[in-house]
Amino acid sequence: MVKTMEIGPDEIKRCPGVKTALRFSTLLSGNTFGAAFWTDGKMDAPMLPTNSGLWKAGPDEVIFWEEDCELIEKVELEVEPSVPTANPSRLREEDCYRALDEGLGNTPSREETLRILAWWKSNDRFRFAPDATRARREPRAIANMQVLFALLDEQVDESTRLYKAEVARELGDFEVAAALLDHPFAERYRNAVEQIRALIAARDVMVREIQGTD
Repeated sequence: MVKTMEIGPDEIKRCPGVKTALRFSTLLSGNTFGAAFWTDGKMDAPMLPTNSGLWKAGPDEVIFWEEDCELIEKVELEVEPSVPTANPSRLREEDCYRALDEGLGNTPSREETLRILAWWKSNDRFRFAPDATRARREPRAIANMQVLFALLDEQVDESTRLYKAEVARELGDFEVAAALLDHPFAERYRNAVEQIRALIAARDVMVREIQGTD
């Protein structure tokens, strides 16, 4: 039997720059049944939604890191909290660039997370579009990918090496991407590595769904 995701209590928080308290949902457990995995590392899982830790809220759409918020209380679903609340919203691609401009990438880890999120958002328009309708990347998206490539250190771990190779491939730097994949990857990465190698050989710069992940 497939286990469905289990929702936890909502968390009520005060967040930087937002006057109204915000209500965040939590997840106790989930699974990757029916998930789609992509060459850029993004996972779309109906029963295990990802959370970048970045949100926006309020009439001015203030962007903030959830880890900078202050927890007020936890309440069960359909229970009214002790203070008025609003719901935060996920970032769009243009919000990611605004967050970078506003200095929210204020540590190496945060900048890397924010730039990967911007990269994923820029790829979202291509994920399910037929090849004939795929548009060119926006200049800001290309600039972000170039900075992200420089930030990623392939010596940190194999996941980072794979990210860096995929950024290079999508930028059209096929030789660089191939060189980064010339590495004895662990078994769990090999399916993705072989598919990215095939895309390099085909001179394909588009994000693609990884096959055979069931």
